[in-house]
Amino acid sequence: MPDQFTRPVTDAGAVPAAPVALQDDFVRDLEPGTVIGTTTPDGHRRGGADPEGVLTVRDGVLRIRPLAEPGWGRASLAYGPFRRRAGLAMAVHVLNADNGSAPYRLGSFHRRVGRWLLGSGETPVLRRIALLPRRWRCEPLPRRLLRWVRALKTTVTAEQLGGNLAVGWFAAERPANPAEEGGAWVVRGAGPDNAHLLCRCAGRPVPVDSRFPNMPMQYIVVLREQGAAYYLSSARDVAGAAPFPMMRPVAIDPSGHAEELWAGLHQSAVCEIGFSGDTQVHGVRVADVADLAVWYGTAQAADGLTGAGDLAGTLAETGGLWTGSPGAFRRTARGCVPSGTGPVLLTPFVPSGLIRAVVEAAGRSGAVTLVWRAVDAGNCWQLRLEEGRCSLEVRSAGTVRMLCAVQGRGLTPGRAVDVQVMDDGCRIQVVLDGEELSELATDGTLLAEGCGVGLAAEGPAVEGRDPPLVRQFEAHPRAVPIPAALRLTAPWSDAGSRKVVEELFTGPPRDDLDGYDSGGAGGGAGGGAGGRLVWRKLTGIDRIALDGTGGARVMAGPDRPVRRRLAYGIDWAHPELADLSAVIRPPEAEGDEECRGRAGLIFWQDPDNYLMVNSWLDNSHSGGFKHCGAVSSFFHLNGFEDIYDAAWTNVGDGIRPGRPVTLRVVSDGDRYRVHVDGRAVLYRRLSDIYPGFPGLTIRRVGILANWEWGHDTGSRFLSFTAGTRDAAGSGRT
Repeated sequence: MPDQFTRPVTDAGAVPAAPVALQDDFVRDLEPGTVIGTTTPDGHRRGGADPEGVLTVRDGVLRIRPLAEPGWGRASLAYGPFRRRAGLAMAVHVLNADNGSAPYRLGSFHRRVGRWLLGSGETPVLRRIALLPRRWRCEPLPRRLLRWVRALKTTVTAEQLGGNLAVGWFAAERPANPAEEGGAWVVRGAGPDNAHLLCRCAGRPVPVDSRFPNMPMQYIVVLREQGAAYYLSSARDVAGAAPFPMMRPVAIDPSGHAEELWAGLHQSAVCEIGFSGDTQVHGVRVADVADLAVWYGTAQAADGLTGAGDLAGTLAETGGLWTGSPGAFRRTARGCVPSGTGPVLLTPFVPSGLIRAVVEAAGRSGAVTLVWRAVDAGNCWQLRLEEGRCSLEVRSAGTVRMLCAVQGRGLTPGRAVDVQVMDDGCRIQVVLDGEELSELATDGTLLAEGCGVGLAAEGPAVEGRDPPLVRQFEAHPRAVPIPAALRLTAPWSDAGSRKVVEELFTGPPRDDLDGYDSGGAGGGAGGGAGGRLVWRKLTGIDRIALDGTGGARVMAGPDRPVRRRLAYGIDWAHPELADLSAVIRPPEAEGDEECRGRAGLIFWQDPDNYLMVNSWLDNSHSGGFKHCGAVSSFFHLNGFEDIYDAAWTNVGDGIRPGRPVTLRVVSDGDRYRVHVDGRAVLYRRLSDIYPGFPGLTIRRVGILANWEWGHDTGSRFLSFTAGTRDAAGSGRT
């Protein structure tokens, strides 16, 4: 149970706001190429680099257009210099154009232009050309063509860059390679897995998320006297981040002592394979946060472990009383050392998500164990460190079970090692001196709600071995409030709180879904007049049919894919918001058969204006993409569809042949957010993609077999649901 000295996690709103050293909300519009050298409303100069003129400010957002020539030093924003001091923090709210962005080499300019003119094939080419003057524009056509021409001769590689985005503290206004310098978050394209999110610790990139989605992120870096602490916040259901207004303590960088620093955002590549889209920066803050100036920052349990006498029964610097085995550890002037047997624990109010300590082996050393997720002394997770070896273990009812071990890593005579355990409640990572021990990474929820943290000893030092020295122990909650001075705009989080439609497609066999009226089958209540649920074909020449076994199947196969885009919808009486969800079973293939999944959801205003979001699966590709899934969004507006304005995110094996997957999309006609099996993976706003676009009026919603460089070969919809706001919450926000 928590003791009376334990500090609970409190709402940052209840703490007086820290002084703001810099606040940039981009309140004044600026033309492309004119941002660098201007000042913020509070008088700070916007530094950085923009030789291509891709930085612009519109509608309160800094936007970074795609680069014609990828590379660091070609699109960056920097503020400073600031003098290093503990508690000085920066926060940046960013929606990257594509976290998977990377340099590419275009094979044929003529084929690319031809594909752009042809589009999805829904509209004849001559008609598309006639519609060009009235289309909504994401990027000026001359600029796009220039990028494609330059891409014919690109020699820069993703490996040379090391990432496409870096956000953090740097020792220079324009660092040579921000992905390899400073205390920074780094985003690196990862092909089928979309992107990797990393943070720099002890001079190395530490993996944080190996399938980083295309969602808005708030990156926060808090300086310490030496090094920095990393925090991450986003919308709800984003894996690896805490939901706003909370932030997740992710890692501690123990290195870095430059006294003069710049708060910076640097981009080396924007978008993938020639597509259009802007990186959006919604705000920047730099502030002194007094509560974070202590050496342990946001830790709920921390102790330098210096002093004298038995550790058990003494007060930690924060987190209350050390309890457990008397004599197990004793304090010294340089840290604590094992002197007995058993655990010594602190018990905060909530589980810890980041545990760190420095362990030093003076000579040939015995073992020491870090403990967390402790329910009591006999039930916990632990990391055992000894000379040349470390192992991840679970203690259950007093019995220790080793999960995995790494030889050649652990304690080294004569040196100290920085040990960190990252635990989000589902996945555990171990980092030694800035290097992740991937062999110890594991998924596990056993004892995930255990709150105890601390150390365990295996007995006093034996002859010929010196006891290891432990100092600077700190344990942070999995989420803490964002300090008021760093709190930027909240991510869009609207969702349907009231289910309007639930369709299980349980009717008798039917050749075509068009005209099908479930009459409330499967618990459905229609979204149209009189509560009826009547499906109508919106576009296409092929069919989606009911086979009487539960589900609606796209009538196609490997040798006869859908010939054109195919969509069916129902009337929708709630144009302010639609929260759609479909359980989709992608097609399977036998042997060398081609398998293409393009099933998805559609938000329909009229035949000239609709939003499409589809799953993607295609085994005709080679390499990692042969077994990769994705979700993509396309926009048919004013009768024109620019396929190179599409936005997507790769989800690796999150979508697989024959395995049902839940695709959910929430939209108010302008903003939309995409979830795959409960995880938010993609967010965009149509009025950001197309300046001035007023948004769709959603009149119908439904299911879709889309075109995306190929057509569907037989996906099945197992269910379809649609929800909206409660009546009292209707209207756009």
